[in-house]
Amino acid sequence: MTKLDLELVKKLGLSELKSVEEVRRKNDSYYLNAKGKLCAVSFSNKEESALTLEEEAADLEHLYLAENPALTTLEFEVAMPKLKLLYLNNCELSSLSFSIGFPELQQVYLQNNQLKNLDWTGDFPALQLIDGSGNQLSGFNLNGSFPELAYLFFQKNQLQQFYFAQPLSALETLDLRENQLQALPDNFLSLSSLKTLYLYKNPLPSLPKEIISNDNRGNSWESLRAYLVELSKKDNVINDRAKLIIVGNGRVGKTCIYRILKGERCEPEQSYTHGIQIGQLNKTHLPEVKTDQLQLCVWDFGGQEIFYATHQFFLSKEAIYILAWTNEKNVVPHRERDKAILPIDEKWRSREYWLESIRLHGGEKSPILMVQTHSDCADNKLLIDPSYAQAPYHAQYIDFSATKGYGLNELRDFILDKLQTEIPFFGQLFPRSYQSLIETIESDLETTSITLARFDSLCQGARISPGGEKAALEYLNKTGTVVYFNKPLLNNTIFTNPNWLTKQVYLLINNKLKPREGRIDLAYFQEVLPDFSTAERERFIALLKNFELIFEEKVQEYIAPQYLPNTLSGMAKSLYNSTFNSLKLAFSFRFTRFMPDNVMVNFLSRYGSYSNKGYWKNGILFSKDGQSCIVEYVESEDTLGVYTAKYADNEALQHEICQAFLDLSKGSSAELSLDGQTYVSWQQLLQYQEAYLQNPEQQFLAKDGKSLLWVKDFAHFLGLESSLRKGGIAKVGKTPGSLGIEKELAGLTENLELLIEKKNVLEKASILAYDEEKKFALKIQLGQLEKDISDSRQKILNLQRDTTAFLGKEAQPFHFPDLLQVADRLNEDIKRLEQKLEQGFGAVLNQLSAQDQQLIKIIDTSEAHQKELVQMFAQADQADASEAQMQDVIQQINTLVAEHFAELPDAITQRWKALNAKAADYTDVKGKFKLKIPIILGLLDYEKELSWDLRNVTKQIWNDLKAGKIFFK
Repeated sequence: MTKLDLELVKKLGLSELKSVEEVRRKNDSYYLNAKGKLCAVSFSNKEESALTLEEEAADLEHLYLAENPALTTLEFEVAMPKLKLLYLNNCELSSLSFSIGFPELQQVYLQNNQLKNLDWTGDFPALQLIDGSGNQLSGFNLNGSFPELAYLFFQKNQLQQFYFAQPLSALETLDLRENQLQALPDNFLSLSSLKTLYLYKNPLPSLPKEIISNDNRGNSWESLRAYLVELSKKDNVINDRAKLIIVGNGRVGKTCIYRILKGERCEPEQSYTHGIQIGQLNKTHLPEVKTDQLQLCVWDFGGQEIFYATHQFFLSKEAIYILAWTNEKNVVPHRERDKAILPIDEKWRSREYWLESIRLHGGEKSPILMVQTHSDCADNKLLIDPSYAQAPYHAQYIDFSATKGYGLNELRDFILDKLQTEIPFFGQLFPRSYQSLIETIESDLETTSITLARFDSLCQGARISPGGEKAALEYLNKTGTVVYFNKPLLNNTIFTNPNWLTKQVYLLINNKLKPREGRIDLAYFQEVLPDFSTAERERFIALLKNFELIFEEKVQEYIAPQYLPNTLSGMAKSLYNSTFNSLKLAFSFRFTRFMPDNVMVNFLSRYGSYSNKGYWKNGILFSKDGQSCIVEYVESEDTLGVYTAKYADNEALQHEICQAFLDLSKGSSAELSLDGQTYVSWQQLLQYQEAYLQNPEQQFLAKDGKSLLWVKDFAHFLGLESSLRKGGIAKVGKTPGSLGIEKELAGLTENLELLIEKKNVLEKASILAYDEEKKFALKIQLGQLEKDISDSRQKILNLQRDTTAFLGKEAQPFHFPDLLQVADRLNEDIKRLEQKLEQGFGAVLNQLSAQDQQLIKIIDTSEAHQKELVQMFAQADQADASEAQMQDVIQQINTLVAEHFAELPDAITQRWKALNAKAADYTDVKGKFKLKIPIILGLLDYEKELSWDLRNVTKQIWNDLKAGKIFFK
C-alpha cells in the first residue's frame, strides 16, 4: 500500500498550485494549506495500484483520482473531516468502505469501476450526490443518516436489493436502471421529495410491468407511487388475471383451439374473427391452476396490416403466446369460402414471420407454443424446424387436432406451467381498488366510452386515493383495459370497450375501400357508421389518426393507406418522375428478417398530409420544411429507400425519417446503408456512439465483414450535433471529450443567463402593469418561464448523470451544483413574482374597459369563455389590427348565422338578435368586431346540434382568431 502524502505527489511530478479552486480546474496538481498539509490532489493515468489515506491526508478537501485504471485498492485509515469532493470514477476498484467519518463530504463519483462491495457506515450530514453507476454491486445499503442526499445514480449494476435505514427526505432523483432488482424497500413511500425515478430494465416480479416506464429515460415515480399507495391499504387481492394470445394465418383454427380449451365443440363453419378478444378461460377450464380464481383473457390476432396499428394497445409482454399454424393446403377450402370477407391483400405468412412478430410485439421472454393444427391430415403434415426451440424464439411445439382430440392435454399443461413460472405478476398481490375499478368497467358492456370526470367518479367508487386517478388510467391504458389518448378532441374521452372499438375500425376500414382507393369522406362514414353523432365522428377520426391508420387529404376527406393503388398515375406520376431526377439516395433501410406490416401504413399516415397526392401503397413523395423527399418500399428486396435533395443540408429530415422507421418497427433487426449496397446494423451504430464522442475519427467493419465505414457519416442518424461531426470539438490532452462537455456546460450557463434576463424584464414589467389584463398576460409568460427553468434544470441533471465518466479536469462536475443553485434561485424569484401578481388575477374580468364590461354583460357566457374572450379582446386592442379583415370576419359571422338561422338553437338566435340591436352602440369596426366574436363561441357550445358543415366552419373561424391569423396585419 502506498500512502497518499506530499512525498508521493512530488514523486508523481504533480504541479503545486495556489488554491483548491485551481486544482479543481487543472489535472496532475496539488495544493498545500498554510500548515503545509495537502488540501487538494488531482491526478490520472498513474501506475499506483493501492493507496491508503492516513494522517497526512486528513486535511484534504478535494480528491480527484479518476481515470487511474491501475488503481484497484483505496483505504481510508483516518477520518476525513474536510473532504467535500471525491472522484474515483473509471478506476478498477473492487471494494470501498466509508466508515470512519466524512462530515463535510458532498459528492462522490464511483462510476465505471469493478465495485462488488460498497460500505456506508455512520452518518453523512452533508452528502448530496452518489454516483455508483457501471459497477458490479448486487446490493446497496444506506445504514446511517443522509439528510441532504438528493441524487443517487446506480444504473448498470447487478443490484438485487436496495435498502435505506432512515428516510431519505431530500432525495429528488434515484436512478436504478438496468439492474436485477427483485423488490423495492418496504419504506419506499417515505421518499417524500422524490421527483424522478428510473427503473428501466429491472425484473421486479411483484409489480405489474405497466407501472414501470419502458423508456430508458422514462420517469416511473408518479405511477409507481400511486400504485404503492393503493397496495399499502392491506386489503389486497391475488392477481389472477393474464392473457393468452393466439396468432396465426386466417382460417388455421385459432378459434377452435379456444373452444376446445373451454370444452366446447369446434364448429367447422365457424365465422371469421376480426382480431378481438374472443373469450375467457376460468378455473373450471384449468382447475389445476394454483390461484383460487382465474381470468385468462383469450385474444385472436390475424395477419392483416390493420391489426398491428390497433392491437399494439392489447398486445402484452406478460402474455402466453400460441402460434397456430398448418399446411396452407389444409385451409384452402375455408379461405375460398370466406374470400368475400377476407382482407383483399392478406398474405399467407410463414412460421418465421409469426415467430418474429411475437418477439417484436411480445418481448424477448414471452413463452411461445407452436401448435400444428390439422395434424390428423397426414399427407399435409409439415416437419418442425428444431432451430425454433433455440434463441431468440425458444418455442415449444405440439401436434393438435380439433377433430381427433389429441394435443389437448399438452396444450393445457403448457398454459398451466407458463402461468405459474413465466408470467411474473400472476399470483402476486394486487390492489383491491384497481381490481374493483377494472371489474366495474368490464361489467358495463353497454357503455363504450366515458368522460374523464366519470372515470374519476369510478375511481372514487373503487376507493382509489385522491390524486391516484391519473396513474390508474395510465395502468388501464397500458394493459388494454381501456384506450385513451391525451390529444385534442380525445383527451376527455376514455374508450372502455376495446372490442367494440376494434369492430368499429373494421366496419370503416375494410375491402369496401379498395375501389375507393382508400378514400373516406363524410358520405362513406355516414353509410357505414350511421349512428355516430357529429362529435362522435370527429373523435373517431381523431382516434384513427392517432392509431396512424389514416391521414387527412383535405377538409373532411381522409385516406386509409393500405387501400391505396399500387402505382402513381397521371400528374402525380409526372411530378414523381421530375422530382426523382433532382434527388439522390440519402440512405436505405432494411430488415434482416421481415419488415413489420404496420411500417408503411403508419409511415404514410404520418407523412401523407405533407404530400400533394403523391402517394401510393408502397411509397410517398412529400415536402416538409421546404425539403422534398421520396420514401419508397421495394417489396422484392424488403428495403426502404429514402431520397432527398442532392445539395441541400437535410440531415435533420433524414434523422427524423430514420427515427420514424425505428419507432414504427421497434428497431426490429434494422440496418442502414448510405449507398444501398453496404449495410450496418442499427445496434452496431449505437455501440460506436460512445466511442465516437471521445474520438470522431472512428471506423468500423460493415455487415459484409470487408468494407470499412466511418461512424461520422452515420452520426446524424444518431442525433449527434453537426458541429461535433465536423470537428468543432477536439481532443485535448488527457481528457478526451472534455471540451465537448465544457461546450454543453457553457450552453446551459448561457441559457440560464438568458432566463435571468427574461425574469428581470418581466419583473420590471410587473411594476408598471397597473392594468389587470397586462398582469394576466404576465402571468402566462411567467408560467412559460417557469417551465423553461424546469427544463434547464433537468438538462443540467441529465448532463451531470450521463457524462461524468467522460469529464476531464477542465470540466469537472463541481459546475453542476453551481448551475442547479442558480436555477433554483431563479425559480424562487419567479414564484415570488407570481405571488405578487396573483392578488390581481381574480379581478381581471371585473376591471376591463367600460366597453368590454358591457360586452361581457351582454354576452352572458360561461366563465371559461369569458377568459378566452378577455384574451381575444386584449389581442385585438394591442395588435396592429386590420380593419378590412375584421370587417370581413363580421360579414362571415353574419352570413353564417343568417344561412343557418332556422336550424340554430333559440339561445343562439336570441343572442344574435340582441347583439345586432346593440351594434349601433359601437361605431368603430373594432367594437363591432368584438361584439360578433361571442357568437362563434356560442355556436361551439352546441356542437351536437350543429350540422357537420356549420360546426367545422365555425371551429375554423375560432381557431384562426385564436392563432391571430385574422386581425393581425
